[in-house]
Amino acid sequence: MANHALSLAILLAFAASTTLSGCDRISNLSEHEYIERAKAHEGKGDLKSTIVELKNAVQKNPDSLQARLLLGQTYLKAGMGAEAEKELNNAIRLGGNREAIEPKLGEALVLVGDYQRVLDEIRPETQTSRINLARVLQLRGDALLGQGKRTEACGLFQQSLDAHTRNPPTYWG
Repeated sequence: MANHALSLAILLAFAASTTLSGCDRISNLSEHEYIERAKAHEGKGDLKSTIVELKNAVQKNPDSLQARLLLGQTYLKAGMGAEAEKELNNAIRLGGNREAIEPKLGEALVLVGDYQRVLDEIRPETQTSRINLARVLQLRGDALLGQGKRTEACGLFQQSLDAHTRNPPTYWG
C-alpha cells in the first residue's frame, strides 16, 4: 500500500509540474506575442479570448499604445462601452492619433448613453479627414437623437452624408 501511495504522490507531482511549466511558457510570452495571439482569436470571431490576450499584453506593458487601442476597439465590438472608453482614452494619453481614435471614443460614449459628453468632447477639427468628419457628425447626430432632439440630429446626419456618403451608420440615423 505504501508503494501505491508513493507512486500516486510521484504521479501527482509530475502532473503538477507539467501543468505549471505550461503556464510558464505562456507567461514568458512577449507583449507582441500576446497581440498576435489576440489577432488570431479575433480572426476566428472569439472576442472573449481576444480580450484576454490583449489584457495580458497590457499587463506585460501598460504603456503599449497598440495593445490599448486594440483592446478598446475589441471592447467596442463586444458592446462594452465603458471599458472601450477607458482603453481608448489611455491610447490617446499614450500618444495615439487623436483624430483616428476620437470617433471610436464617441462610439463608446454613445454605447453608455453619455450623449452630452459626445457633444462636448467629440468635435471635428479643421484638418479632419472627410470620412472622420462624417463619422464625428454622425456620432453627434446620434447623441442629439439620444437626447430627443430629432430636428437637430437630422441636420447633422445630412451634413455627415454631405461629407462622405460611405458611412453606413449615418443612414441608420
